[in-house]
Amino acid sequence: MRRRKRTGSGGCGGSDRWGVAGSDSCARSPAPLTCTQMERAAKIGVERMIGVSGSLEDSRESLEAAKKFSNIFCTVGVHPTRCDEFEQSGDPEGHIRALCQVVEEGKDKVVAIGEIGLDYDREQFCSRDVQKKYFARQLQLAKTFHLPVIFHNRNTGVARDVPLCLPVSRLLSMTAGGDFEKIVQEHRQEFSTVLRLF
Repeated sequence: MRRRKRTGSGGCGGSDRWGVAGSDSCARSPAPLTCTQMERAAKIGVERMIGVSGSLEDSRESLEAAKKFSNIFCTVGVHPTRCDEFEQSGDPEGHIRALCQVVEEGKDKVVAIGEIGLDYDREQFCSRDVQKKYFARQLQLAKTFHLPVIFHNRNTGVARDVPLCLPVSRLLSMTAGGDFEKIVQEHRQEFSTVLRLF
């Protein structure tokens, strides 16, 4: 669990304390916040939390958990190492529609699209081509629902010292090229705020 100050719209700005639950290990574990995480967060003064999703099922479970508490919010998205689930579903566009349904069902609880991106260190879970295809496709969800994006990136040409929350123009100025930068450039008009997980 990370603790950060909220700094404005889309999860960045202001003075409220926010916690983000989830990590790059979400490729193998469910996203919903546990009671233990919530209790620990409350003890250190975190007032609101975001359960970061890594699959369609995680997204559904995170929304259900968020509905139970006024201070819990969630994201919707498929982690790059799990993007094979689009193809394995037998209906990739139906899988996208299912993600959209989760966002629509949780309009007051879904605060970002993510955790999406590219992970070239763990291609044993999902190939680069599949990751790139569904990274771009999920960026379109951010535009459709006017939501910020939580990016995952590993070994994709993005600087390692990218701040937790920043405008897209700053993210692009910090990139060193490669597939991540290319896809973000192609879709930069589809979202305005980036939340980055390591």
